[in-house]
Amino acid sequence: MKHVLIVDDCPDIRELVRLALGGKYLVSEAADARSAIEVLYRHAPDLIVLDVMLPGAMSGLHLLTMVRVDPNLSEIPVVIVTACRLPEERQSALERGADAYYTKPFSPLDLADYINDRLT
Repeated sequence: MKHVLIVDDCPDIRELVRLALGGKYLVSEAADARSAIEVLYRHAPDLIVLDVMLPGAMSGLHLLTMVRVDPNLSEIPVVIVTACRLPEERQSALERGADAYYTKPFSPLDLADYINDRLT
């Protein structure tokens, strides 16, 4: 079974994405970058859904950069889901290697369709 990691400090967003995926995948959740790193190195997921604004010292963009430079993780698709609508943040995320960029509020069904297309 494919594995999706959802990294977002809002439990409601994590649950919304989990429900939209409809039980098709093993889903892990993390509320911050530190917890996400633990999951990444314990069991590398097949796809990451990542918020930009996370609590703690590391933002989602920093985590994205870490994933892209690690040869063991660099091929994992990363989908940014964020409340920030600044064009420069979107550009920064894409330049750092994000595969897709969704702004909140977003359609969980559109996101699930994207994930299904990437993982099948």
